[in-house]
Amino acid sequence: MGSRAPASRRFAVALVWLASCHAPAVAPAPARCDADAGARPAVTFGQRAYDVAFTATSPYVVALERRIAAFDPCTLAELTHCDDPEGARRILRVDGARRVTYVRGGGGVAHCDLQRGGAITRDDAPAPAPSSRVQVGEVTLDLAGGVATLRPPGVPARVLPMTDEPLAVALDAGAHLAAVADRAGTISFFTVPHGLLLDRVRAHDRNAYALRFDAARARVVSVSGAGQLDVRPIPPRPIAWVRTQSAGSPP
Repeated sequence: MGSRAPASRRFAVALVWLASCHAPAVAPAPARCDADAGARPAVTFGQRAYDVAFTATSPYVVALERRIAAFDPCTLAELTHCDDPEGARRILRVDGARRVTYVRGGGGVAHCDLQRGGAITRDDAPAPAPSSRVQVGEVTLDLAGGVATLRPPGVPARVLPMTDEPLAVALDAGAHLAAVADRAGTISFFTVPHGLLLDRVRAHDRNAYALRFDAARARVVSVSGAGQLDVRPIPPRPIAWVRTQSAGSPP
């Protein structure tokens, strides 16, 4: 018979095991990232990406062809994921660092527990109709018929000039800046309320399907059909515009 470990050692091992079982897989994200955090500007998945969403305290959550995955916003390291044979198409809600609710490839709704990862939980609730409109305060930016239209209060609606078919739209938290991603993989930045072009950047090779502003870190975050998550600082001219408007200067 082999010797048995002392009771004190068995107790210590049990505590470690218990702690590992209950330790959260994903901690709340920091509001800022250190300059030397070692962040990569982009991550490629090897499968199509459809949507990205996050909150100020959550990881970046990406809807992928065969799973939904969470990434550290500072390093872009994958933190956890839930496999889904139907894949994820639209992210409906991110509950901090706890849970993601999304629309599956087959049209149903499911949840991914970010603290556990692994299996998904199906939801019997019907999936809401897809919307290509974003709204911040009284400002709306919508996408219909291959046209992105800015609708601020008090001035006429503006069709935003694009060089390729727009696929996704976003407004910053203060409704001072509009962004449009297109089929060429380019992100264009426009002033609000007048829809003047400030800058264009090439973020993907093609098909930029979703984008969001990360206000806390002054970034724009996007994903493409080619299976890439791209994270980049908002360019200087759009940043300067936002700062001017936030200071109360006239448009």
